[in-house]
Amino acid sequence: MDDLKEVLGIDTTCIFLNRTVFGFVNENWKGYRTPWGQKVLVSEHFKPLENGRGTFIFPRGDTSVPPSGHMPKTVYFFDSIFRQEEIDEDHLVLEDNLEEFCLVKPEEEYYWKEKAALLRGAGRAVVPGCWRDLVSNRTRLRLMSFEPPKKQELVPLNSIPPTLFQ
Repeated sequence: MDDLKEVLGIDTTCIFLNRTVFGFVNENWKGYRTPWGQKVLVSEHFKPLENGRGTFIFPRGDTSVPPSGHMPKTVYFFDSIFRQEEIDEDHLVLEDNLEEFCLVKPEEEYYWKEKAALLRGAGRAVVPGCWRDLVSNRTRLRLMSFEPPKKQELVPLNSIPPTLFQ
């Protein structure tokens, strides 16, 4: 891969997220046969449900909550399942939109430091992989990686106290 980057003049490399868009960590690989017959490796947290309508996947691998992704039988990727309830714009609650914002857990911090150390001195700028999806597509990530959202999830920016951004 580095040879190809060199030929193309690419001066960056990336650290991929250690979690899937469905919120589970990619670790402890196990074999899985896809609906089209291909053998692949997936995380132990990948717990699909297959039925006559296709394959369903659950947020954080938690099968006790409704699925957040669906792969129809004739498709090779998961579509998001829209699970947000109707929003009552007259009764928005700021706290309902803060669940996904938290301090970095020690194991997450360790992951990023470990990966950065491996790439230090590689002569390339290090870019967090898929960061665009985390920043610009928060709704999709929230939809797919968390349990069903609360009723009052979205909050207009002009209703957030300015002190929250300081």
